[in-house]
Amino acid sequence: MAESLPDLAALPVQPGSLVGGKYRVVRGLGQGAMGVVVLATTAIGFPVAIKLLLPEALEQQEILARFEREVRLVSQLSGRHVARVLDAGFHDRNTPFMVIEYLEGHDLSRELAEQGPLPLDTAVGWLLQALEAITEAHAQGIVHRDLKPSNLFLARQPDGSRLLKVLDFGISKQHGDGTQEVNLTKTHSLIGSPLYMAPEQVLAAKDVDPRSDLWSLGVVLFELLVGRTPFDGTNVGQVLSNVLSAPIPPIRELRPELPRTLEPVLRACLARPLAERYPNGIALARDLAAFAPPESADVLARIESFAPRFSRTSWSALHDEGPDSIGQRPTLPAGEPIVPPLASQPSPQEDLPQIPKHSYRGPVVALLLVLLMGGAAIVAKFFSLS
Repeated sequence: MAESLPDLAALPVQPGSLVGGKYRVVRGLGQGAMGVVVLATTAIGFPVAIKLLLPEALEQQEILARFEREVRLVSQLSGRHVARVLDAGFHDRNTPFMVIEYLEGHDLSRELAEQGPLPLDTAVGWLLQALEAITEAHAQGIVHRDLKPSNLFLARQPDGSRLLKVLDFGISKQHGDGTQEVNLTKTHSLIGSPLYMAPEQVLAAKDVDPRSDLWSLGVVLFELLVGRTPFDGTNVGQVLSNVLSAPIPPIRELRPELPRTLEPVLRACLARPLAERYPNGIALARDLAAFAPPESADVLARIESFAPRFSRTSWSALHDEGPDSIGQRPTLPAGEPIVPPLASQPSPQEDLPQIPKHSYRGPVVALLLVLLMGGAAIVAKFFSLS
């Protein structure tokens, strides 16, 4: 669940030691820039994964605050497609740790590397499982902000089947945490992974909402189907410029056998004007239903079940959208029909209220960002273990 094997010899959590006085370390699982993940067992031998901050991170209040926030936010989510936080505490009185369910398997990044572009129904099936987790998070006012294949883990179940789990809420944002968010996410900080970031996240990471995560999932779906992201480049500046201004590559030019009706779905995920993008995961799930495998029926039903919870969050007020807009889809250009919704009665296709748009002057903004962030030294992700 992390990027590289840790050097436990340099840490206070060597094999055999106890974390928090009750979890015995077995071996390292991975290490990121600011933390380490280890395999441990409980007193009855139950395996768990434990995430601890590295010593150098303990002096950074911003990293400590993000770690605490990840524990708090993930604890609010109970769905089967989120890696559950089981416990949290302090090791040796000053090193915070969180205990996460131990997952066997690998992430979608490795799956894509090993299998190549995936069949349409397989890719959509995995994406819908991620969308269930993210729609639950959005219903709680939480935006993930770092959705990408390496944070989508294919966990092997006891019966041999696989279940997708969304990992790493370390840079997520919860609407309503205004004071904390200003402190943790500076306007000019690049928070996230450039290849998967929505334009508004590139411009101001604190000014995101659920539609930013849906952009990222659109990028992930594109990549799963053709083996590359839609807005790539040879350096960070070029990637950011393409995210802000480059046209969306027609996916059927890269993979002609894909159905024509898929293209408007991707365009609705990757629309730069927010009012033209899918408003929530329910609307996206309805349009993906036509491409989903039969076993996704339960996932689709659970996504639909979040609709009442959206009407009780502050997202509607934030965008001046009432509960009647839940599950509606943006109006697409004439001549590009969208797949009928899952429900027996289609949702009315009304224009969403106009939301103030950013002015995306791609190359100029990207260049300014590169200069502000120190050119090629931009850190794409401040804290990630997965």
